[in-house]
This record gives sequence, structure tokens and C-alpha cells, in this order.
Amino acid sequence: EKHIAARIKELLRESFGSDVRIFVSSDYESIRSGSDWQVEIIAALKSSRVVLILCSADSVTRPWINYEAGVGDGTDWEVREVGRTSVFPLVVRNFSKGKVPLPHSRKHVRDAHDADDIKALLRDISEDIGIVASPVNVDKFVADMQEAMGQRDQVNQYRQKEAVSTGFA
Repeated sequence: EKHIAARIKELLRESFGSDVRIFVSSDYESIRSGSDWQVEIIAALKSSRVVLILCSADSVTRPWINYEAGVGDGTDWEVREVGRTSVFPLVVRNFSKGKVPLPHSRKHVRDAHDADDIKALLRDISEDIGIVASPVNVDKFVADMQEAMGQRDQVNQYRQKEAVSTGFA
């Protein structure tokens, strides 16, 4: 999900400008070298107005996604320094909204491969952070998500072919 998270960060930066802090635990900007990454992630979640959780077939089985969403939901009340936190599940890698498990499926899930869903997501983020989103090329973003999926499929096909040709199945 690292490349997808980077592309989503880029979309958010285009939409809301460089003054909005966007924390992505897998990038090389959000957590300084030598920092306690767990402390940094929790602090970022607790101080966020919006928490996006990227839901894919792989990610929804990992315990961290529930933990991170739970921290976001745990600040779902009015926090003086932050305000109310919203948790938005976003399906990626052609994962179906209908396959998002509880507790995330209780939220209105958006799809990174659907232009209308991305427009709605940007609108909702805009309302929550109080900044009007600048116009962005949502169709290009959706195409980028599809391309990322295609690249992953190619890598997986190569790995499967490599595994079969070397006798590992």
C-alpha cells in the first residue's frame, strides 16, 4: 500500500495545499530517523481531524488497521485541540466495498477506483478540516490507482511464474 498511500498523499496535497499536515507512516517524511515509530503514529492519529484507512484484501487482515482506526474512532468526540475526528475507510487495489469487514464496514466506505467516490471523499475531508478543496484531476487519480493495480498484478504474475520455473510452488 506504500505507493498508493504516497499517491493519495499527493492528491490531498494538490487538493488542500502544503499547509495541511498529512501523515503517512510509510513515507520518508512523517517519521524522523531514530524516532519511536509507534509513538509517532499514535500521536499523529490522536491529533488528526481525518484518518483514512486503506482497505485491501491484505490490509483488512492486519491487526494494525483495526488499531489505527480504533485510535481515530477513540477521538470521535470533541477534543479541544483537534475537534472531532472522522475515520474514512477507502478501498484500494480493486477490493470491493462489500468485502470490508466490521468494524470498518459500519462507516460509509469510499472506493479509490471510482471518481464519484473520490470527489465525495474530498468534499467530506474539506468539510471536516474547514478548507475548500482546490479542483484536481480526479480521473487521473483513478487512472493512477488502476495503473498501480496493474503493476502489482504484473509483479505477482512474474513471481508466480518465477516460483513455478524454479520448482517452488
